[in-house]
Amino acid sequence: MTTNPYTLTNLVATTNYSVMVQASCGAEASEWTTAVTFTTPCAISVAPYTEDFESMTANTIPACWDNSASTTSTKTSSWGSYNVWGVYNYNSNNMIRMNNYNVQSGIALINTPMIALPATAPQLLFKYAHRADCGDFKVKISNDAGTTFTDLATYTSSGSTSQNDPGTFTSETIDLASYAGDTVLIQFWTNANYGSGAIFVDDVTVRETPS
Repeated sequence: MTTNPYTLTNLVATTNYSVMVQASCGAEASEWTTAVTFTTPCAISVAPYTEDFESMTANTIPACWDNSASTTSTKTSSWGSYNVWGVYNYNSNNMIRMNNYNVQSGIALINTPMIALPATAPQLLFKYAHRADCGDFKVKISNDAGTTFTDLATYTSSGSTSQNDPGTFTSETIDLASYAGDTVLIQFWTNANYGSGAIFVDDVTVRETPS
């Protein structure tokens, strides 16, 4: 190794690594430096991309899915931590849920991993449900790694009456032709107007529109 920057190659995405170096490795080897620990970023998923969450364990966070811009990410109470974010199982069906637990007014959102769209006629398919006392359910998109988001579509409530029971899912399809060939983040978003607002998302697919 030299004094110039050294590039580590063949690292695995979303993996923790620790690195230590020596100034001299000869007969008079120096001490190892303190370990520097880092996590590699998420790999970009390439369409066709599908996630139905069925192979995942309930209460876990899917790799590279994110809710960090939500008003609340966890809830701690006298009886412990209340799970509000991640894979959720209801009636033997897995989905992903973000629940703004006990928040009178706040944002609940879910970001997908980065997805490289097809160069021709990309489209997004998904199922959603959210509480009737939430505001509109919106789908947004970012092609600048999440710096800015643009609204794609707005939907009214699917009729769920609980942060635990998704009720009936609604299937939607969105044309992404304006973003053909881009690498994007998809965001599912709602405003929890009355507290305990929750959104449920399932069967997310990004693909080229079938001919």
